Parts: sequence; structure tokens; C-alpha cells
Amino acid sequence: MRIALACAGIAGWLAVQPGTAQAQFAASVALTSDYRVRGVSLSDRRPALSLGVSDDLANGVFLGGTAIAQDAADSHGRFLAHEEYAGYAQRLTNGMTWEAGLDNQRYEGYGPTPIRLSYSEAFFGLSAGRVTTRLYYSPNYNGSGHNIAYLETNAAMRPAGGWRVAGHVGVFEPLNRWRGVAMRPRYDARADLIRKLGPAELSLGWAAAFPPAGPEHKRSRGAFIVGLAAYF
Repeated sequence: MRIALACAGIAGWLAVQPGTAQAQFAASVALTSDYRVRGVSLSDRRPALSLGVSDDLANGVFLGGTAIAQDAADSHGRFLAHEEYAGYAQRLTNGMTWEAGLDNQRYEGYGPTPIRLSYSEAFFGLSAGRVTTRLYYSPNYNGSGHNIAYLETNAAMRPAGGWRVAGHVGVFEPLNRWRGVAMRPRYDARADLIRKLGPAELSLGWAAAFPPAGPEHKRSRGAFIVGLAAYF
């Protein structure tokens, strides 16, 4: 497996946690057997590597960046994606936390029929305990003038020391008519069993999206995903 090491990112989904201001800088490196976004494989169901940084400032501001490389079918490591985000989070007196911010996503995509996406979003979220719900809105999805919303709920629990179970459900909703394309809501789900190993985490998960997303339906089919991440 030859994957380019010059990439930066966070294995963010491995640690489903509410956003809180903790004045903490972090870096990570992660390897996954399949890189998926909202249930759809953007790495053509092949391995991907990510490195990254994030910072939660004491004043409630948080920000971070991600870049990912994949093990392409031609056996050469290729740059796959970069993601950036920034926002503000504040804990309420009732223990809940609200957050709001912006993110930018760009995915190059490789394979016989690659998926290429480029969009920016605004988001708002609420967290209570181990459950976080976020609503995203993009007014110019993939540079096409299409308006979309995405709603997700993430949850995590710790059944035993060093173990975590994480779950995710989401719905992608087109908000206007897409000329020449019959669009309808798409749902995705994921579940992960995560084992903490010192500063690293090993995960085994399952993810899928339905109805399938084009151009290749195999990218949306349910699949088991293995991941290894280290945090610094």
C-alpha cells in the first residue's frame, strides 16, 4: 500500500464528541480502509491516510484543517481531499452546548467514475452529554447553484474502560429543483466500536447510504471499515 504521506487531516469521526471550548491544541494521523463522507465512499472503497490539526481556544473559538490521501487503484498515492472549519461554541447554564460555524470541503476523487465535490457550508449544532445534532446548509453545492441541507445526529457511549461505541445517522436534503437531475433525500448511517490504546484508537465500523449515490452505486453500499488513529 503506497499512500502519500504529505497530507493533513483529522480522523474526526472516530471520536464523536460534543464541541466544547477546552483551550486545547491537537494533531492526529489516521489510516482507514475506506474514506466515507455522509455514507458515500470517496476513496473508491480503498484505504486512505489523513493527518491534521485542530484547536479549541479558551474563548470558545474552534478551528481545524484536514487533508487526505488515498491508495489509488493504480497503486500510486494520490491527494484526495482537504477540509477546513472554524466556529464558536458556548456551554449553557443547563449543561448543553451550542455551536455555529463554517466549513469548506473539496474532494478530488479517483476511480473509474470519480466523485468530485467542492462546497462550503454554514452549520449550527446542539450537544447534550454524549449526543450532538448539527444542521448544515450549503447555498451553492458543488458550484452548481443548488441549495442543500444536511442534518446529522452523533452519539457515543462508554460501555467499559478503554472502549467506546459511536453511532451516526444523517439525511441529505436538496432544497431546490436540480435541472435534469431527479434528486431526493438520501440517508446514511454508521456505527463504530472503538478501542483506546494509549494515545491511539483502533476502530471497527459499518457505514452505508441509501438510496445509492451516483455515479457508482457500490460506493454507497454497506461495508465494514477498519481504522487506526493516533492523537498528539
